Amino acid sequence: MDKELNIYKRMSNATNEIQTVAKNLNVQVSDKNTYKAVGEKDILDAVKPIEFKHGIYSYPLKRTVLVNEVLETESRYGTKKQIHYLIETVYRFVNVDNSNDYIETISYSDGIDTGDKAMGKAMTYGDKYALMKAYKISTGEDPDKESSEAMNNLIIEYTRLRGQLEDLGCDFRDEATDKWVCNKAKIETQDLPSLGLKELRRLCKVYAEMIEKKKNDKTIKK
Repeated sequence: MDKELNIYKRMSNATNEIQTVAKNLNVQVSDKNTYKAVGEKDILDAVKPIEFKHGIYSYPLKRTVLVNEVLETESRYGTKKQIHYLIETVYRFVNVDNSNDYIETISYSDGIDTGDKAMGKAMTYGDKYALMKAYKISTGEDPDKESSEAMNNLIIEYTRLRGQLEDLGCDFRDEATDKWVCNKAKIETQDLPSLGLKELRRLCKVYAEMIEKKKNDKTIKK
């Protein structure tokens, strides 16, 4: 290795050597939604030896919490609370022969969990995405496939829309309303654990339409 190479050239050489990383991790988001993902271990196994070879050291320099909230969802089993974190991670890639020669990237990641693992998940995703983007790592995936990020975003949207409906005085749990909502969204239940990505997307669309109608009705009455 040429020790005179700067960090840009080193990372360019490393990028050319890192191969496609297979999606070996099975992740279950709900009863009906399971997807394949790339695990952090798979990314690190692909990156670490190449970084060592080209004299690069990478690490998360700084993390900033952008969102820290409790999401509540109602189901026939009661209220389910989940912790949600959205964080910003500054990731640094350093030339080991010159510590003043480095590149920094920024990644954003979510973590949702019913216990104390939400922050850990967000940190793991942030680091993984930083490495994947910096080295242009391909997973051979179809961008239209269901993903954890899409599901997490929909869960947040689902929770917020239901909160708005409650604020507008709309009882979506009422038997008649529940039946109408399920028929409209083409689902069997509004319960989150039983919904897949496509079903949840359709349900959120129905909720949004209900909110719009409720707001228009109030405007007309005024």
